[in-house]
Amino acid sequence: MKILIAEDDSLTLTLLSHWLKEAGYAFDCACNGLEAVALAYQDNHYPLCIIDIEMPELNGVAAADLIRTHQPHIAFIFTSSSVEHKNYCLNRAQDTFIEKPCTQSKLMALIEEANILKVL
Repeated sequence: MKILIAEDDSLTLTLLSHWLKEAGYAFDCACNGLEAVALAYQDNHYPLCIIDIEMPELNGVAAADLIRTHQPHIAFIFTSSSVEHKNYCLNRAQDTFIEKPCTQSKLMALIEEANILKVL
């Protein structure tokens, strides 16, 4: 199984990719919300998506809503540097929120809590 990462900041995307690879997870990357939706519609096997809320083309919340119509059981970890987004995201079923910048240990703990992935 793969994790879908949707992040428009190249430095953050590189860091997330490094952490997931180091932990043994497979993943695909999207640089904006539209790419994330396209990848999710191509591969119906993402149990988890780590998605930035503020992205070009299509924001993370709108992208998540579209992805969930195709993959209703997918869980989302929303990321944002704005704490204002936290309450909104935590009120969504199957979803959680992590404030940027985050630590590797905090992200890995959230992934483990989801208890839905298999380490490759």
